[in-house]
Order: sequence, then C-alpha cells, then structure tokens
Amino acid sequence: MPTLTACPISHEFINDLPVLMHLLHQTLGLGEASDQERPRHENWQRRSQGQVMVTRLVHILREHNRFMSHVQEWVKSVPQTLAGLWGSVT
Repeated sequence: MPTLTACPISHEFINDLPVLMHLLHQTLGLGEASDQERPRHENWQRRSQGQVMVTRLVHILREHNRFMSHVQEWVKSVPQTLAGLWGSVT
C-alpha cells in the first residue's frame, strides 16, 4: 500500500488582484512602458521595474495605502497568486 504524505494547504484572499494586474499590465501596458523608459537596474535580480511598479500600483488600489513599507508585507500575504500572475516565484 502506498504511503500518504501530508500536503500543506494554504489560502490567499485575492478578490480583484488578477483583474487589476491584468488591467494595468496587459491592457494599459504600464509595466512594458516603464521597462522601455528605464531599463532594469543591475542589482534587481527578480523583477523588472515595470513589474515592481504594477505590483505597487495594485497594492495602492487594493489596500488604499500609498506607503511603501506596507507593500512587502502585502506581497508576502499573496505569494502564490503573484507567482501565478508573474509566471515565477516572488
């Protein structure tokens, strides 16, 4: 008989996150426009400037909070969703 392994279950409260991300990134092209204007900084290994900008704008629109110090906490609360939307692990 095969042994069963425990599979961790997680949940994330995403609501309008995919819609806002699609609107800002795909429809309006804000991320790509930002990347064309200012190329990726050599110290940034994971995300382009456009992806960071779009993620921050989504945070501002969802959380009604413009302070950058809160973005990192918020990103940690939805890692699977952001990884799925950006196509890689955050």
